[in-house]
Amino acid sequence: MKSLFLTVAALVAVPVFAQSHAIGVQVVPGNSDPVSQEIADRLSGKIGSSARYSLVSGASAVILLSADCLPNIVNERQIGIVCQSSLDFWPIDGVPLSTNLAGFIVEGDESYVAERLFDSFVKNTSDEKLAAARKLFKESLNVAIAMFPHGVN
Repeated sequence: MKSLFLTVAALVAVPVFAQSHAIGVQVVPGNSDPVSQEIADRLSGKIGSSARYSLVSGASAVILLSADCLPNIVNERQIGIVCQSSLDFWPIDGVPLSTNLAGFIVEGDESYVAERLFDSFVKNTSDEKLAAARKLFKESLNVAIAMFPHGVN
């Protein structure tokens, strides 16, 4: 019975620990079109209300989410927007090199687009996806260091 209690206690403790270390995310518009700023603001609201992520700026960001959007205009009338997200991930604290994570492209009205981009962001920044990207990044960095142990001129 004591063993069962310890096992259950360990399983319960893991999510609490994981949630206490929010991932720092900076959200930026990908271009100067006002719709990019609107979508970036909507994404910031969704990400900022999540316990998994925290909104940060500058060098404290672990992930940079860029929303590059344009209005979808037909016959001089806006019928929606199209947006592409891109994700830059800094997998090693203190190393100023990043890697790209999968982005997403979607079209529709502002609410639909913001929701789909957020869903894609959550999916592409899962613990499993970040761990895989971190592992590949470290392997690639170690290969580069091994190839040029004395630096590059």
